[in-house]
Amino acid sequence: MLEKDDAHKACLKEKTNLQRLKLEWKMHQKGEVNTEFFFNEKVDTMLEEAVLDGLEPPAGIKELEICGYSGEKYAWWMHNQVVGTEVKGQACFQFLRAMKLSDFQGLKHLQGLVELPCLEELELHKMPSLESISCGPFPSLVKLLMDDLPRLEEVWLVAERTMSDGEEGGNCSNCAPHSGQVRVGNCLTCLNISNCLTLKIKTFLPLSCHLKHWKFSECAGKWITESNYHSQFHFERSNSYFYHSHLQNTGREWEVVQHMTAWELLKTFLIDNALGELRYPQELNILNCCRLSSLPQAMGQLTSLQVLRIGMCDGLKQLPECLGELCSLRTLHVEWLPKIKSLPQSLQHQHLTSLEDLRIHACHALHELPEWLGDLCALCKLHISGLDGLACFPESMCRLTSLKELYIDSCPRITSFPQGMESLASLEKLCISRLGGIVSLPEGIKGFTALKKLEIIDCQGIKSLP
Repeated sequence: MLEKDDAHKACLKEKTNLQRLKLEWKMHQKGEVNTEFFFNEKVDTMLEEAVLDGLEPPAGIKELEICGYSGEKYAWWMHNQVVGTEVKGQACFQFLRAMKLSDFQGLKHLQGLVELPCLEELELHKMPSLESISCGPFPSLVKLLMDDLPRLEEVWLVAERTMSDGEEGGNCSNCAPHSGQVRVGNCLTCLNISNCLTLKIKTFLPLSCHLKHWKFSECAGKWITESNYHSQFHFERSNSYFYHSHLQNTGREWEVVQHMTAWELLKTFLIDNALGELRYPQELNILNCCRLSSLPQAMGQLTSLQVLRIGMCDGLKQLPECLGELCSLRTLHVEWLPKIKSLPQSLQHQHLTSLEDLRIHACHALHELPEWLGDLCALCKLHISGLDGLACFPESMCRLTSLKELYIDSCPRITSFPQGMESLASLEKLCISRLGGIVSLPEGIKGFTALKKLEIIDCQGIKSLP
């Protein structure tokens, strides 16, 4: 589309049956952005703005996606209108539920967006020039995603309206700023922020806001909550990832959160009085926290935790004994922890009766597996790999009568399997690979009557099969 008249001739506004619309510019091809094309000033930004203005969707649109737009202003039909000295928001798109904006190379300010009463999902991707955001209210917003916004410095998450004295949240009528706001309701449950290197998040949200799923990755900014607005989040069934966030807790109300390592962020949520707000997560992933040296014993109070993954934490020296108290745990993955020399002894007290999936990988200082491994009566899947110092398996492995899948890979010092493996009668998959010291398979393999899959890969020492 070369001219703005072409956009008007499309008459999208009149197509009342149109519910989903995707506008994709030429510079956005196969998921890549032609930034060289943009920065060499071969794009007529004024023409692009005029074309977008002419592509006004119908009022009943439900899903809107715009990719590769290189104008410096967003569409006029999505902005509040200024009449005299007053700003009048018009809810032109009362049925819009999802809006995704990506690869906006020239947009610096995303401000003055109209009220979208039914908007549930808002995604902003790859806007290298974006410096500020001001939009809403979006009272129905459930999911907010912001990715690859390197110049965005500050965003305020505020309630859809300013609360007066005596309402929930207390007196905060003068707390919220006049710009840089994303005004949301109490439906926000998912917040995903990644690759926003300078972003500072400030929140003025009521207690009724139950943030359940959140992810911060590759963010070196700050998170600040205001205690006088009772901005405490309730993390339930949280799927939390800790990467390069810098956060800090200074007290019971999480008053100021800033300038901290990933370990300190984790500590914020698991100890002191903040712990009461995190009693119900079902999944916790602690990944790529290189400065992490220990984990708090308070983790043992996460009694509803079902999935725990700890990996790529080069400084972590030991796992906490409280892991044995995680009575609901079903999946435990311990990977790429080069300084871990042993697994917690507390696990031998048979508290992990629900554990079904255990993965131990690339823990190079771990030279032996404990005998209590055989006490994991519900274990269905066991994956052992990358243990350079492991010389033998515990005999108790033969007591894992519920085991269905056994994977053993890259343990060069292993020369034999434990005696009595025929007792693993439930085993359906056996995969062994890169075990250079093994010369034969266990005789007990003949007793694997349920075996459906057998893989032997790169075991060059094996001379015969049973």
